Amino acid sequence: MLELVKKVGDKAIEKTKKRIAKELLSKKEVVFDSYAIAKIKENLSEVLAVDKNYLSLEIPPAHIEADLSVPLFDLAKELKTNPKKIAEEMATKINETKSDFLESAQALGAYLNINLKKQKVYPLILKEVSKLKYKFGQSDVNKNKIAVIDYSGPNIAKPFGVGHLRSTIIGQALVNIYESTGFCVVKDNHLGDWGTQFGKLIYAYNNWADKEKFKENPIEELNNLYVRFHREAEQNPSIEDEARKIFQKLEAGDEKLLKIWSKFEKISVAEFNKVYKKLGVKFDTYLGESYFAGEAEKIIQEAMDNKIAFEDSATGAIAVELGGMPSFLLRKQDGSTLYITRDLATFKFRVETFNPAEILYVV
Repeated sequence: MLELVKKVGDKAIEKTKKRIAKELLSKKEVVFDSYAIAKIKENLSEVLAVDKNYLSLEIPPAHIEADLSVPLFDLAKELKTNPKKIAEEMATKINETKSDFLESAQALGAYLNINLKKQKVYPLILKEVSKLKYKFGQSDVNKNKIAVIDYSGPNIAKPFGVGHLRSTIIGQALVNIYESTGFCVVKDNHLGDWGTQFGKLIYAYNNWADKEKFKENPIEELNNLYVRFHREAEQNPSIEDEARKIFQKLEAGDEKLLKIWSKFEKISVAEFNKVYKKLGVKFDTYLGESYFAGEAEKIIQEAMDNKIAFEDSATGAIAVELGGMPSFLLRKQDGSTLYITRDLATFKFRVETFNPAEILYVV
């Protein structure tokens, strides 16, 4: 059954890789050559009598009270002089000159900070927005770059929570922004679909599931069963051991258990897709924890080979120990892996498979 999960995931990965290859070769539609910014730069160039190619306009840090900031390192290098001195001279010149768009300027180290005449600049920007509409702000500034954005990531067999809704919306907003600046984006939904909790859920399902309730509302029934397991465990702690044994068998590939787990997965993804459809969200891959379950042992072995992980001879547990960092487990004493083990496998996979310039995790 895990082979099936792997097969479905591999197919989505190959499709995504083909899309990336095609997208990297295609010419993007470059829209953002802002008329307003161009006019400001021309005005600045005229006032300062400096080639506009040496004037790079940036958004200043939040603590700087200015509209735009101009770094003067390149110009200072060209003129073979002190950038601080240039900034001071330029600020004086702007403050003494009447111009169309420049209100005032201040020198701060090697930066020239500029305040604009809002009544002149804003109409230009609004005209651009009105003309370009949703294309306003698009550019190819990040062309030929790949970004992997991991967002949403709900847990299967549970209702879609508000935390995952937040991650979905913020993640999709980031996707839209990154794509609008030229990035080729891989949209990955890293489902929470593996771990000891599924030993607990399968135990509860096998012992207490109401088949009629499950048929009517499977996610609600699974959630109720999980809550009941913890309630029962308070009176009978031994079922925690039973659940751990079930998960060990699940990790070992027990076909009956994998069949039950697969049912939970399919039902959950179908429910999640109802939410995504309403939000207009589409993912390239649904590479949940289960996809990397088979890679966890490789991560452990790699950590052992590099002598950053060590086995406890008494318990058999394996932990990572790095100087200056808290130690953490990669394998528990019962032989099962942990979320962080699979997470490390996920990170390694993304770097090796997609070669991204950036990886974002929206939690």
